[in-house]
Amino acid sequence: MQLMLPENIVLSYKGPITTSLISGLSQEIQTKFKDNPRINRKLTSIYMELAQNIFYYSVEIDHFGEDDKVGMIIVSQNTESFYLITGNLIETNQGNFLKEQAEKINSLDMEGLRKYRLEIVESPINPQSKGAGVGLIKSCLVSENPVGVDIQIIDEHLSFYTIIIKIKK
Repeated sequence: MQLMLPENIVLSYKGPITTSLISGLSQEIQTKFKDNPRINRKLTSIYMELAQNIFYYSVEIDHFGEDDKVGMIIVSQNTESFYLITGNLIETNQGNFLKEQAEKINSLDMEGLRKYRLEIVESPINPQSKGAGVGLIKSCLVSENPVGVDIQIIDEHLSFYTIIIKIKK
């Protein structure tokens, strides 16, 4: 899958993730896709979920200002689909749990996703989770596609966590 070709990138950002940046990039997505309300709604909704994941869980910190979390956000496209791609550093020991969650989510149909979402809202898998773990489920429901997850181990402490959500045009 060739997602990263420069001519296919619609929006790209790498750096500190702040509430004002999340809002600003959301406005940028809404402006770029204002002529396609369906894609606009889907991309904006999924973007908010995935940007919040970086905001809450990235272990990389920008020490130049307010100790903001750091991550990357890319919107890319090919002839058939748009892709929302996010990435950030995580603790290596979280990798297996995140992969298992993605596999479980991808094994469910739409009705199963809705039930699982309600189940973990009522009884979170990880009580320390700020979002109750529903972001990936909501992204799959909105996109109507499975989630792509890649974890590249950097060392025994850090890994790079990438999420890819596909939205058909």
